Amino acid sequence: MELFAKLVLGLALLVAIVFALLVLVTGKGDAMSGGGSVRTSFKGKASFDDIISKWTLYMGVSFMGLVLLYTVISNRLTASEGIAPMPSAQTPITPESNKPAEGANTPAPTPSPEASKPSESANTPAPDANTPATK
Repeated sequence: MELFAKLVLGLALLVAIVFALLVLVTGKGDAMSGGGSVRTSFKGKASFDDIISKWTLYMGVSFMGLVLLYTVISNRLTASEGIAPMPSAQTPITPESNKPAEGANTPAPTPSPEASKPSESANTPAPDANTPATK
């Protein structure tokens, strides 16, 4: 199935290149005419414009069909391999590492008034800290 998907993708790329070259080489007037010009009811030999217009239509339709087929095949391959599809915009993505810890939203316990008092000797200098050095 994977080989088939690669073949479809390669064929779609080939059709896209031929389609782009067809449009670029022939110019917008020839390749993108769409058959809107005045035609007679006479069914003679097709002109160059008619042939290019027909080829442009075929290339565009085949490219769209091949890309659609590739999308369906690649979605089935990813589903069969167990790869989860992209989540929709409504489902939030929360990895395990970003989840809050247990009890993360509980308030911290308030300290007692005794614990918040500074100690008696917190602001007193050490006994020999400010004395000049002796020789």
